[in-house]
Amino acid sequence: MFTLADIFGHISNTIYLVGSVIKGSLALRLSWVLGAVAELVYYVYAAPEPLWTSIAWCGLITGLNLYQIMLILLQRRKSGLSPQEQALYQQLFHAMDWGNFKKMMKTATWEVLSEDRIVIAENERTDYLFLLANGAADVTLSGKPIAQLGSGSFIGEMSLLTGQVPTATVEVERGATLVSWPKAAINKLQQADESLNNELYAVFSRDIIEKIKHQNLQLAG
Repeated sequence: MFTLADIFGHISNTIYLVGSVIKGSLALRLSWVLGAVAELVYYVYAAPEPLWTSIAWCGLITGLNLYQIMLILLQRRKSGLSPQEQALYQQLFHAMDWGNFKKMMKTATWEVLSEDRIVIAENERTDYLFLLANGAADVTLSGKPIAQLGSGSFIGEMSLLTGQVPTATVEVERGATLVSWPKAAINKLQQADESLNNELYAVFSRDIIEKIKHQNLQLAG
């Protein structure tokens, strides 16, 4: 039979365990604070006398993480990102640190297409990475349709990752909202910041997996 102190001990360790797999600095620090508070309660009641050394360390951990949370929230408040960019972060880039995402958006260009546009041509090198923020695009190979992309899809990320020329043509439909980055700017950010590079790879991996799932559904249909 668990005592009340045992329950708080298990709760604190469970929170630490969950926090160890959380992505995003804010959520991670919140989990540390909750875990430390639950652990503090455990140390108060687990022994006949409060374990003051452990309690002091838990209080220090809690205070430092609350301070870091405040800094993160202030950074986000002062970030200067538009509502569009904030929505994009929540939709696709939440695996990235907020500051790294802000760095990427400084080099991004937003555009609403007034007509259909081929943004990637088969076997032709491109200097840009594209993101279909809203709308649709058709993918063709040797003039034959092979897939359709929807909102939230990257275009040209494989070319960026491998350095090879695109193997298909992508035509974005009129009215779509397109975000573009110069590849040179992305490469510069990747080389300067390893954490940004790793986070961007995680975002691309998720996008590629979603494309494979969607293509399998199209083939099955």
